[in-house]
Amino acid sequence: FEEMGIDCFEATGAFYVFPECPGEDAEQFAEDLLEAEQVAMVPGTAFGVGADGHLRASYATGLSELKEAMNRLERFIS
Repeated sequence: FEEMGIDCFEATGAFYVFPECPGEDAEQFAEDLLEAEQVAMVPGTAFGVGADGHLRASYATGLSELKEAMNRLERFIS
């Protein structure tokens, strides 16, 4: 995420990261990303008001799938 210019909080002891949303509306961004690139992220608002403007992503999968998802995310935001 940092290489794409996205600040990201990495949870310790979990398989999740919590990056800032590169768009204005995290819910819309997550929907558009899923539709355009088939990459699923959960809007931070699902975890409370204080998480607005963030996304939640799991990295509990294989390395090749993670690399592909990050490539798709980078393509989507550029």
